[in-house]
Order: sequence, then structure tokens, then C-alpha cells
Amino acid sequence: MALLKLVLLALLIRKVTPVCRLQGMAQPPELTKDGDFILGGIFTFRTGYRGSVPTFQSLPDPPTCLKEVNVLAAELYKQNVTGLQWVGSDAWITDHSLTDSEGHSILEGSLGFAVSRAKIPGLEEHLRRLHPSKFPDSQFVRDFWEDMFDCSLSDTTNIQRKPCSGSESLQNVQSYFTDVSELRFTNNVYKSVYSVAHALHNLVTCEERNAPLYSGSCADPKHIQPWQVRKKTKRSLTF
Repeated sequence: MALLKLVLLALLIRKVTPVCRLQGMAQPPELTKDGDFILGGIFTFRTGYRGSVPTFQSLPDPPTCLKEVNVLAAELYKQNVTGLQWVGSDAWITDHSLTDSEGHSILEGSLGFAVSRAKIPGLEEHLRRLHPSKFPDSQFVRDFWEDMFDCSLSDTTNIQRKPCSGSESLQNVQSYFTDVSELRFTNNVYKSVYSVAHALHNLVTCEERNAPLYSGSCADPKHIQPWQVRKKTKRSLTF
């Protein structure tokens, strides 16, 4: 259980820093005559990478790349192309920013595939109990704490931040870190870690009627092999 909590903690603290920025102007297609309508391969973009200092105070800004679907929807709107049934992937079907873009009405009624949203019991309470004193050797947690409360945990003088008072708490903080309303890929990690944990537990507490090895014998709990975990996971776990 401790391993599961640490994995979920790292997953939720670590954010993906946007690295894609559109260089120059987009070159949308000119759909001006019959036969020009082509899906795929009609956009020219030049992308580059940018560096940034990670912080944990707020939800990261979305990437500044102009998305192909935004350009396509805007152009179809200008050309008054209607009557299409859109089927979207999870790359854009759950993107709320599309509702603010020109031509979003073209996408009304779209069908899409997305990772289902789920609830992980006890996760929010666990996250709100996070404190550097529980992870004294974790620089990751220290950085998160200092950015969240704009204070310094270091014993040395920090001219940019005041020392942390010790009364800081996540109990009443509203931030993306404590927001568990959109647990999609996080839930996949949650189930994956539990799968491995259950497989390891079954290997260690092996019973003869449920022996995990081909020979019907139990594994040596001090020398468990990866193939044994894989076999046990595939054999006994269902969702």
C-alpha cells in the first residue's frame, strides 16, 4: 500500500511541462472549391522546444501549439461545411478549449473515445495529509512544498522566500494537486500498481491449490522472478 501511495503521489506531483510552441503562422488549407476537401496531411507546422522552470502552484498552461483540429474546425466554419459526424480521439474530444475556438459549432454532436474518469477512494485525503516531515529525504516533495506556499524549507538564508512557518497545510488548499475530479490516466496507474501488488502478495502467500508456477510449486519469496509476477498477474487478476 505504501508503494501504491508513493507512485500515485509522484504521478500527481509531476506535471508535463508544455514543450511545443508554434513558430511563425499556421498555414491552414484553403477550401475554396469542390474537391479540395482532404482530411489528413493538409497542415504545415514548424514546431520547436522551449525550456521552463517547473512550478507546482497552479495547473500548467496548455501547450501553445495551434492544434490541427482548431484550424480545421475554423476553416470548415468559414466554408459553411455542415452535416458531418465527427469521431474524435482522446487527444481532443475532452479538450474544453475547443468550445472557445471559432468554429466549435461544427464539432457539436461529436462522438469520441476517452479514458474513463474514475474515483480512487481515500486519495484526496491522503494527498491533503502530505507534509515534508513525512518525506524528509525527498527533494521532490521539498520543491513542491516551497512552490506551493512560496516559502523556504532550507536552514540557510533565502532572500527570495521567507522561511516556512511549519503551519502550512494542504487541508484547505484548492489546487490542481488536490483536485481529484479528473482521474483518468491516474486510475490506470492505480489499477496497474494494484495488479502487481496483488500478484506479489499471491506469490509470497502461495497456496498449493493456487500455485503460480507451471510445476505446481510455490515461488521462493526471497528470489521472485519477473516472469513469475507476469504469469501470476495474467492468470489470476480480473477487473
